[in-house]
Amino acid sequence: MIIIRSMRSPGGNEVEIANDCGEKYRITLADAKRLGVDDQDNLPVSVDDDEYVAFLDSKLKAVRYCKYLLGFSDKSAKTLLAKMREKEYSDEVCNEALRVLKDSGFLNETDICLSKVKSIAASKPYGPYRIRAYLSQKGFGGSDIEKALEDCDIDFDGKCLDVLFKMSPDAGEMNDPQELLKLKAKLSRYGFSSESIRYAVKEYNKYNEE
Repeated sequence: MIIIRSMRSPGGNEVEIANDCGEKYRITLADAKRLGVDDQDNLPVSVDDDEYVAFLDSKLKAVRYCKYLLGFSDKSAKTLLAKMREKEYSDEVCNEALRVLKDSGFLNETDICLSKVKSIAASKPYGPYRIRAYLSQKGFGGSDIEKALEDCDIDFDGKCLDVLFKMSPDAGEMNDPQELLKLKAKLSRYGFSSESIRYAVKEYNKYNEE
């Protein structure tokens, strides 16, 4: 392949190149410099690996597509990978695109996970176990989820008590073993630990005794 034309994008981070057959490719400035085709004054330049140029073009398209998706909402690497595969990008292109996004700071799953934990806890009556399961289903890694739960600074004991009050049980239900079991089971399904549930029931009873 003989590269005969090179033009930088208005932002300067991308380069459109064209070969002697009229085929055009858009690649990153960094990749263009590695190929020696970043400056029109240096052309023409012969590039031996045509497939590699096509790969660089696809990689940039995949990166731009992921940035577009991330502009709507935070997504895990697993979700982005699935989206790229739907667009029929090769696994090699997908993996390289994810590496670029992570290296450039556009995809920081640890920070995204922390943001998700806080958002879910603020909008839903979920405890840590339910949040953990939700994020796992969304493709976030276990270590990122655990770190987010450790760093979120959320009082899940207090949240469990708040949820119990919002359920508005009759105070007498706390003295009915069957009803109490139902309330505890519901809180458990929301993802609260047995320790948080015991705390919430105890504090609820103390409040109603006053």
